[in-house]
This record gives sequence, C-alpha cells and structure tokens, in this order.
Amino acid sequence: MTSLNGLGFSVTVLKVADNAILPLIDAPADAAGWSPAVRPENWARGIDTTKSEIKQEPPSQDDSTPSNLDLDAAFTITKLKTALNSLIVAEPQITKFDTIVGDGDCGLCLKTGAEAVLKHLESVSISGELDVVHFVRNIAQVIESSMDGTSGALYAIFVNALSSGLQDQSSSQKTTVTPKIWAAALQAALKSLAKYTPAQPGDRTVVDALVPFVNTLTETLDVQKAVDAARKGSDSTKGMEASLGRSVYVNAEGWNECPDPGAHGLVKLLEGFLEILN
Repeated sequence: MTSLNGLGFSVTVLKVADNAILPLIDAPADAAGWSPAVRPENWARGIDTTKSEIKQEPPSQDDSTPSNLDLDAAFTITKLKTALNSLIVAEPQITKFDTIVGDGDCGLCLKTGAEAVLKHLESVSISGELDVVHFVRNIAQVIESSMDGTSGALYAIFVNALSSGLQDQSSSQKTTVTPKIWAAALQAALKSLAKYTPAQPGDRTVVDALVPFVNTLTETLDVQKAVDAARKGSDSTKGMEASLGRSVYVNAEGWNECPDPGAHGLVKLLEGFLEILN
C-alpha cells in the first residue's frame, strides 16, 4: 500500500506457509484501505488498474434552521481566502519540518484542505450577509471530503464542533458575530475535540498552538493576543519531547530548531485569519 504523497515506496512480502491463505487474500472485503486484488488470470490481459476516477461532490445545501448569527459575506470571504493562501504559501516550510520530525505529508495535507476550501468559496455569494453556522458547517463538509491524514480528521472534528458551538450561541434576533461569540464556540469545539484525541499542551502536537489561541481569546477577546499566544505555543514545541504522533518515533538532526509542523501550520492559518475575527 502506498503512503499518501510518500517520498518513495515500500514492498511487503508475506511468507505463505499454507496455500489456503491465497484465496482469502483475493476474497472481497469492505475495508476502506484494502484495494480489490488483481487475480492472476488478469495479469496478462493488459488491464490498467492504476487509473480511477474519483468525483468530489460539493457540500450539500445546508437547509437547517437559520442561526441569526451573521457575517458580512464580502469581508469574510476575502479574509478567509487570505488566511488559506497564507497556509498554502507556508506549505514548503511545513513540509520541511515534517520531513525532519514526521512522515513528510503534513504540509501537503494542509495545502490540499486549504485549496479545497478555496474552491468551495468560489461558489459562495459575496453579497449581503452569511449565516455563520451554515457557512462553517459547509466548510466542515469540504474538509471531511478532501483533507487527508491526521490533520484532516482533527480539522474536520474541530470545525464541525465549531459550527455546533456557534449554533448554541444563536438567538431569535439577527446578531453580528463578535469575538465573544467566537470564543464561546471555540471553547465548545476544543472540548469536543478532547473527546477524540488525548493530546494536551506539552505533547508536541497542533494542540500546543490551538489551546493557547482559544484560551487567550476567551480571556482577553483580543485576537492579536490570541494569535501571539498560538505562535508562542508553537515555538515552545522546538526541542520538545513528543508524546503523541509521528514525532514520537523520530530523533533527527535539527530537532531543536523545528516546531511541530501541525502547530506551525495552524499559526500560519491564524496569522492570515486574524482580521476575520475582528
């Protein structure tokens, strides 16, 4: 099995002591990562099994009850595009860090997700107001369907939980989303994320940047201070002994100068995302 965007390839050899196992390997299976076996009788038929057409469906129209929490569409989309492009530009640096302390795919996973969200934004109207819950929920669907790796799973969980946290802040009257509303929703999302990962600050993961950002925004309602806290949290991972993730298995030259790639990627997103929360 190939590794996503892996720099190289691997060969796995199975010693078969009993020929009865071969039909079992060829048997149909529902496991997502188990590709259909190519039977020996097809080897000489010139069948190309390397090509497959995967069509990515756009997110379904969100027809849930309006939240009455609004954002200016043009401002929001412009600033979000800036944030996503900030992350895309940072991909080579994130990838470099991940080749030192991980398996090399973090930057590309983040870039793939950012590009998919950018493509989705092209279909969103920039006139009038956006219902923030619908807007965030649709982005979560894009992340779920396009972003790979551990980063994809964590971002999908967090952004889905963020939309639910925003929904909890909704009211019967139209309201513009404020830093206080964002902070409450982010705290709810952080609590939800903790159900799926044991990562805590000090484990050398994206959480080292995420938690300081959310907590500082909650305490100060100052976005600049929150982003500064996220950057400080990311920088603190340089030389930090990893407790979770791929970095647990790696001990390479340059470790002390290298932040956790996921934390660094989040900071780059937040740096471009700064003005959208004001």
